[in-house]
Amino acid sequence: MNSLSPIQAFLAQLRKELRIRAPLAERVVAEAEDHLLETAKELRERNLSFEEAEGEAVARFGTPENIARGFGSPQNIWEATMTLLLRISATFLALFTSLICLLSVAHTIGEGEMGTESMILRGILGTVVIVMGVITIQYLWRRGSQDPTFLRIVRVGSVGLVTLGSVIIVDAVRVARITGDWEYYIIMMGMALVCQGMLMIWIPWKQTPREA
Repeated sequence: MNSLSPIQAFLAQLRKELRIRAPLAERVVAEAEDHLLETAKELRERNLSFEEAEGEAVARFGTPENIARGFGSPQNIWEATMTLLLRISATFLALFTSLICLLSVAHTIGEGEMGTESMILRGILGTVVIVMGVITIQYLWRRGSQDPTFLRIVRVGSVGLVTLGSVIIVDAVRVARITGDWEYYIIMMGMALVCQGMLMIWIPWKQTPREA
Protein backbone atom coordinates (compact mmCIF):
# COMPACT_ATOMS: atom_id res chain seq x y z
CA MET A 1 0.00 0.00 0.00
CA ASN A 2 1.50 3.32 -1.14
CA SER A 3 1.86 6.00 1.52
CA LEU A 4 0.94 9.60 0.81
CA SER A 5 3.65 12.11 0.02
CA PRO A 6 4.09 14.97 2.54
CA ILE A 7 2.10 17.36 0.34
CA GLN A 8 -0.68 14.85 -0.32
CA ALA A 9 -0.93 14.08 3.41
CA PHE A 10 -1.03 17.81 4.21
CA LEU A 11 -3.81 18.46 1.68
CA ALA A 12 -5.86 15.50 2.92
CA GLN A 13 -5.63 16.80 6.49
CA LEU A 14 -6.39 20.38 5.41
CA ARG A 15 -9.51 19.19 3.59
CA LYS A 16 -10.71 17.51 6.80
CA GLU A 17 -9.96 20.54 8.96
CA LEU A 18 -11.66 23.20 6.81
CA ARG A 19 -15.09 24.24 8.06
CA ILE A 20 -16.28 26.31 5.12
CA ARG A 21 -18.54 25.56 2.17
CA ALA A 22 -17.31 22.88 -0.23
CA PRO A 23 -16.59 25.13 -3.27
CA LEU A 24 -14.54 27.53 -1.17
CA ALA A 25 -12.83 24.68 0.67
CA GLU A 26 -11.75 23.04 -2.59
CA ARG A 27 -10.45 26.37 -3.84
CA VAL A 28 -8.39 26.81 -0.64
CA VAL A 29 -6.99 23.30 -1.04
CA ALA A 30 -6.18 23.96 -4.71
CA GLU A 31 -4.40 27.23 -3.85
CA ALA A 32 -2.46 25.50 -1.10
CA GLU A 33 -1.44 22.70 -3.48
CA ASP A 34 -0.25 25.16 -6.12
CA HIS A 35 1.85 27.03 -3.56
CA LEU A 36 3.31 23.87 -2.01
CA LEU A 37 4.22 22.33 -5.36
CA GLU A 38 5.86 25.56 -6.50
CA THR A 39 7.87 25.79 -3.26
CA ALA A 40 8.88 22.13 -3.49
CA LYS A 41 10.00 22.65 -7.10
CA GLU A 42 12.24 25.55 -6.04
CA LEU A 43 13.69 23.46 -3.21
CA ARG A 44 14.44 20.51 -5.52
CA GLU A 45 16.44 22.91 -7.69
CA ARG A 46 18.65 23.38 -4.62
CA ASN A 47 19.54 19.67 -4.73
CA LEU A 48 17.06 18.51 -2.09
CA SER A 49 15.45 15.12 -2.63
CA PHE A 50 11.79 14.87 -3.58
CA GLU A 51 10.79 13.83 -0.07
CA GLU A 52 12.95 16.47 1.61
CA ALA A 53 11.67 19.23 -0.68
CA GLU A 54 8.02 18.40 -0.04
CA GLY A 55 8.62 18.09 3.71
CA GLU A 56 10.34 21.48 3.84
CA ALA A 57 7.59 23.09 1.75
CA VAL A 58 4.95 21.77 4.13
CA ALA A 59 6.94 22.90 7.17
CA ARG A 60 7.20 26.43 5.78
CA PHE A 61 3.49 26.58 4.95
CA GLY A 62 2.22 25.88 8.46
CA THR A 63 -0.03 23.27 9.99
CA PRO A 64 -3.42 22.33 8.46
CA GLU A 65 -5.10 23.12 11.76
CA ASN A 66 -3.78 26.69 11.91
CA ILE A 67 -4.60 27.37 8.28
CA ALA A 68 -8.11 25.92 8.62
CA ARG A 69 -8.65 27.93 11.81
CA GLY A 70 -7.78 31.11 9.94
CA PHE A 71 -10.15 30.35 7.10
CA GLY A 72 -12.86 29.52 9.59
CA SER A 73 -12.89 33.06 10.95
CA PRO A 74 -15.68 35.39 9.72
CA GLN A 75 -13.13 37.77 8.16
CA ASN A 76 -11.47 35.05 6.09
CA ILE A 77 -14.80 33.52 5.06
CA TRP A 78 -15.84 36.98 3.86
CA GLU A 79 -12.55 37.45 1.97
CA ALA A 80 -12.82 33.99 0.37
CA THR A 81 -16.42 34.68 -0.68
CA MET A 82 -15.51 38.06 -2.17
CA THR A 83 -12.56 36.53 -4.03
CA LEU A 84 -14.84 33.88 -5.52
CA LEU A 85 -17.34 36.54 -6.61
CA LEU A 86 -14.53 38.57 -8.18
CA ARG A 87 -13.32 35.47 -10.04
CA ILE A 88 -16.82 34.91 -11.40
CA SER A 89 -17.07 38.59 -12.40
CA ALA A 90 -13.69 38.49 -14.17
CA THR A 91 -14.75 35.31 -15.98
CA PHE A 92 -17.98 36.93 -17.17
CA LEU A 93 -16.11 40.01 -18.36
CA ALA A 94 -13.55 37.86 -20.20
CA LEU A 95 -16.32 35.94 -21.97
CA PHE A 96 -18.19 39.17 -22.77
CA THR A 97 -15.22 41.06 -24.19
CA SER A 98 -13.99 38.03 -26.15
CA LEU A 99 -17.42 37.46 -27.71
CA ILE A 100 -17.83 41.13 -28.65
CA CYS A 101 -14.36 41.22 -30.22
CA LEU A 102 -15.02 38.00 -32.11
CA LEU A 103 -18.28 39.41 -33.52
CA SER A 104 -16.61 42.75 -34.29
CA VAL A 105 -13.77 41.12 -36.22
CA ALA A 106 -16.20 38.92 -38.12
CA HIS A 107 -18.39 41.94 -38.93
CA THR A 108 -15.42 43.99 -40.10
CA ILE A 109 -14.25 41.23 -42.41
CA GLY A 110 -17.77 40.64 -43.67
CA GLU A 111 -18.41 44.31 -44.41
CA GLY A 112 -15.12 44.82 -46.25
CA GLU A 113 -15.73 48.58 -46.29
CA MET A 114 -12.90 49.69 -44.03
CA GLY A 115 -9.39 50.33 -45.23
CA THR A 116 -6.95 47.45 -45.09
CA GLU A 117 -4.82 48.98 -42.33
CA SER A 118 -7.88 49.63 -40.18
CA MET A 119 -9.11 46.07 -40.69
CA ILE A 120 -5.71 44.66 -39.74
CA LEU A 121 -5.52 46.86 -36.62
CA ARG A 122 -9.00 45.87 -35.48
CA GLY A 123 -8.21 42.24 -36.17
CA ILE A 124 -4.99 42.40 -34.13
CA LEU A 125 -6.63 44.16 -31.18
CA GLY A 126 -9.59 41.80 -31.26
CA THR A 127 -7.29 38.80 -31.28
CA VAL A 128 -5.31 40.19 -28.33
CA VAL A 129 -8.50 40.66 -26.31
CA ILE A 130 -9.69 37.13 -27.14
CA VAL A 131 -6.31 35.65 -26.17
CA MET A 132 -6.39 37.59 -22.89
CA GLY A 133 -9.88 36.25 -22.29
CA VAL A 134 -8.57 32.70 -22.61
CA ILE A 135 -5.60 33.50 -20.36
CA THR A 136 -7.91 35.10 -17.78
CA ILE A 137 -10.16 32.04 -17.57
CA GLN A 138 -7.18 29.69 -17.48
CA TYR A 139 -5.59 31.60 -14.62
CA LEU A 140 -8.80 31.84 -12.62
CA TRP A 141 -9.95 28.26 -12.82
CA ARG A 142 -7.12 25.98 -13.92
CA ARG A 143 -5.03 24.50 -11.16
CA GLY A 144 -1.29 24.83 -11.54
CA SER A 145 -1.50 28.23 -13.21
CA GLN A 146 0.89 29.89 -10.75
CA ASP A 147 3.98 29.63 -12.95
CA PRO A 148 5.98 32.90 -12.61
CA THR A 149 6.24 33.37 -16.40
CA PHE A 150 2.49 32.84 -16.79
CA LEU A 151 1.82 35.33 -13.99
CA ARG A 152 3.97 37.93 -15.75
CA ILE A 153 1.95 37.41 -18.92
CA VAL A 154 -1.26 37.87 -16.93
CA ARG A 155 -0.03 41.09 -15.34
CA VAL A 156 1.32 42.63 -18.56
CA GLY A 157 -1.78 41.63 -20.50
CA SER A 158 -4.02 43.06 -17.79
CA VAL A 159 -2.26 46.42 -17.92
CA GLY A 160 -2.74 46.28 -21.69
CA LEU A 161 -6.48 45.69 -21.26
CA VAL A 162 -6.81 48.69 -18.93
CA THR A 163 -4.90 50.84 -21.40
CA LEU A 164 -6.90 49.64 -24.42
CA GLY A 165 -10.21 50.06 -22.60
CA SER A 166 -9.30 53.58 -21.53
CA VAL A 167 -8.33 54.54 -25.08
CA ILE A 168 -11.62 53.13 -26.42
CA ILE A 169 -13.65 55.13 -23.88
CA VAL A 170 -11.78 58.39 -24.50
CA ASP A 171 -12.01 58.01 -28.29
CA ALA A 172 -15.72 57.14 -28.16
CA VAL A 173 -16.46 60.20 -26.02
CA ARG A 174 -14.35 62.42 -28.30
CA VAL A 175 -16.19 61.24 -31.42
CA ALA A 176 -19.57 61.54 -29.69
CA ARG A 177 -18.93 65.16 -28.69
CA ILE A 178 -18.15 65.99 -32.32
CA THR A 179 -20.91 64.01 -34.03
CA GLY A 180 -23.52 63.84 -31.29
CA ASP A 181 -23.73 60.07 -31.83
CA TRP A 182 -23.17 58.39 -28.46
CA GLU A 183 -22.33 54.80 -29.23
CA TYR A 184 -22.88 53.47 -25.72
CA TYR A 185 -22.03 49.89 -26.62
CA ILE A 186 -18.47 50.99 -27.47
CA ILE A 187 -18.17 52.79 -24.13
CA MET A 188 -19.52 49.70 -22.34
CA MET A 189 -16.93 47.57 -24.15
CA GLY A 190 -14.17 49.91 -23.01
CA MET A 191 -15.44 49.85 -19.44
CA ALA A 192 -15.60 46.03 -19.51
CA LEU A 193 -11.97 45.86 -20.67
CA VAL A 194 -10.87 48.26 -17.93
CA CYS A 195 -12.73 46.27 -15.26
CA GLN A 196 -11.39 42.94 -16.54
CA GLY A 197 -7.84 44.29 -16.56
CA MET A 198 -8.10 45.81 -13.08
CA LEU A 199 -9.53 42.59 -11.63
CA MET A 200 -6.74 40.57 -13.21
CA ILE A 201 -4.16 42.92 -11.73
CA TRP A 202 -5.71 42.77 -8.26
CA ILE A 203 -6.52 39.04 -7.96
CA PRO A 204 -2.98 37.73 -8.66
CA TRP A 205 -1.52 40.44 -6.41
CA LYS A 206 -3.91 39.49 -3.60
CA GLN A 207 -3.07 35.80 -3.93
CA THR A 208 0.71 36.15 -4.23
CA PRO A 209 2.33 34.53 -1.17
CA ARG A 210 4.26 37.07 0.89
CA GLU A 211 7.15 36.38 3.17
CA ALA A 212 6.50 37.15 6.81
